[in-house]
Amino acid sequence: MKGSFTGAVGSQEGLFQRARVGTIFLDEIGEMPLSLQPKLLRVLEEKTVLPVGSTTPVKVNARILAATNRELRTQIETGRFRDDLYYRLNVFEIQIPSLRKRLEDLLGLVEHLIHRHNLEMKTSYKGVDSATMRILMSLPWKGNIRELDNVLERAMILGNGEWISPVDLPGQRSNKEEFGTEVDVELRRQTNLYHGKIGVINEEKAMLFQNREHAARLLARRLSAYYKNKNPLVLAIPRGAIRMAEIIADALVGELDVVLVHKLGAPGQPELAIGAIDEAGNSFLAGYGLDIDDAYLEGETQTQLDILHKRRAQYTPSRGAIDPHDRIVIVVDDGIATGSTMTAALRSIRKSKPKKLIGAVAVASPRAARAISREADAIVCLEVPAEFYAVGEFFGEFAQVSDEDVIAILQKREAKISALS
Repeated sequence: MKGSFTGAVGSQEGLFQRARVGTIFLDEIGEMPLSLQPKLLRVLEEKTVLPVGSTTPVKVNARILAATNRELRTQIETGRFRDDLYYRLNVFEIQIPSLRKRLEDLLGLVEHLIHRHNLEMKTSYKGVDSATMRILMSLPWKGNIRELDNVLERAMILGNGEWISPVDLPGQRSNKEEFGTEVDVELRRQTNLYHGKIGVINEEKAMLFQNREHAARLLARRLSAYYKNKNPLVLAIPRGAIRMAEIIADALVGELDVVLVHKLGAPGQPELAIGAIDEAGNSFLAGYGLDIDDAYLEGETQTQLDILHKRRAQYTPSRGAIDPHDRIVIVVDDGIATGSTMTAALRSIRKSKPKKLIGAVAVASPRAARAISREADAIVCLEVPAEFYAVGEFFGEFAQVSDEDVIAILQKREAKISALS
C-alpha cells in the first residue's frame, strides 16, 4: 500500500489478491520457515489477507496448490512443519512417483525438454541417440526432472550436432578423445546395470537382441513392476509378437489374446506400411499414404481385411476377441518402423474403453515412438535408435512366424486355462 514503507510510491496487489478465484502454486512448501507458517494458515482459515500498511482485511478465494519433495509427516515429528497447516493443505493429495520409478515417461520428457531448450537457446537438436538414451535410462535421477533438465541443457551447450551423444553427458566429456575405450566400458556397465545381461551391443546402432524371446523377457522385467498380478490383458500383434506376448502374459500372470490389425503396404513395396486396418474395417493412413491412388488403397484395404477375417476364424474359431473394456491392456509388438500397425491396434482397443492402454515394443524408430506415445497411456520401448531401417536388423535371430505357430500358442493357452478352471 502506498506510503506503508520507504519507497512505496503506489499501491500494488499481492499474489493472493491478484489470483482472484484462480490458483496459487506454492512450490517447496516443506521449506517454508516456521515463522511464516502461521500467517499462511491464517489466510487459509479466514480467507482474508491484510495488505502491508492497511488495517482493512481483503477477502481472497484462491485455490492453493502446494508441492514438496520432503516427507511432511516427518517434518511435523521433528518440529519443522506445523501439523495444523499440513492438515489444512492436505485436502487432496497426489503422490507423483520419482522419475526412477516411471522410466516409461523418460522418452517423452526428454523430447519435451529438448524442444523447450531449442526454443530458448535457438538450437536445432533432434533428440538423443540410442547410446545416450541407454545411459539416461540407467541413471538413478535422485534430482528427478530438475536433474534431467540440467543434464540435457548442459549437453546441448557442449554438443555441436543434431543428436546428443554420450560424450556430451556429465563425466563423459573428458574421455571424448578415447571414445570406444573408457567411455564405451562405462556405457556397457551402465547399460548392464539396467538391463541385466542383454546380449551384444552394436557400437553404431542399437543393442542387438538375441531373438524375440530375449526381448520379451526384458519387456516383462520392465512391465512387472507396474502390472504383475493385476490380471492384464496382453494382446499380441500377430504373427511376430505372439511368442513375446505369451512370455509377458506368463510373467505378469495375465490373459493372452491377439489384436488383429494389418499394415497396408505401399505399391511395389509391401513391407513399407502406408497405413493399417483392424478387423472391424477401421483404417488408418500415415501422412505419406494420403497421396496413394484411391483405387490401389481400396484394393489393398479389402485384401488385408479379408486376411484379418480369415485369421480370426483360424486363431480363435470357438470365440471372438476377449473384451478389453475396463482392463489393463498391453499391446505387444517386436518392433515398429512407421508406427502404423501399432497405431491402428491402439486405436482399435481404445474404442472399447480399457482402464489403461500400454504399448510394449522392443525397438522403435524415433518417429514411430513419438507417434504411438500419443495413442497410449504409457509406452515401454527398450530401444529408440537414431538410425532405423528395418526391425529385423536389431535381432540376432528374426525367424518368420507362421499362422500355425500362433494357433498352437493360443490353443495351448486356452487348454491351460481350461485345466485350471
